Amino acid sequence: MKKIKATIYRGPDDYGIAVDNFEGIFGAGKTPHEAIKSLVDGIEIYKSYNKTPHWFRTNDYELILKFDINWLIIYYRKIFKISAISKYTHISEKKLKDFSQGKSQPTKKQYNKIINGLNKLGVVLASVKFS
Repeated sequence: MKKIKATIYRGPDDYGIAVDNFEGIFGAGKTPHEAIKSLVDGIEIYKSYNKTPHWFRTNDYELILKFDINWLIIYYRKIFKISAISKYTHISEKKLKDFSQGKSQPTKKQYNKIINGLNKLGVVLASVKFS
């Protein structure tokens, strides 16, 4: 199965998403969910107007979503305190703020720490049981 990578980013007024390995496929929306839905619609439109490989026409691919790290931190700062994000990513609060403000960009290692830390936080939240 082929992989199609798309990057979600935050614009001034909405969220955008663009496919990395197919030029001209993108989506937008007021929320990340709307942008992803728009992208899926855009893929279908693209397929109807362009010559594409068989695996693409027959949906034999996996859509891999990547997040612009600045947007990702800004998004999660609305939900969690920066100290909680720092705890799970093992990256200082100052560094995370710098990333979210575009003052610096994370290295590949830091990027992976952020993604892994947020995944760990998701596992913790998913394991909560109510009685």
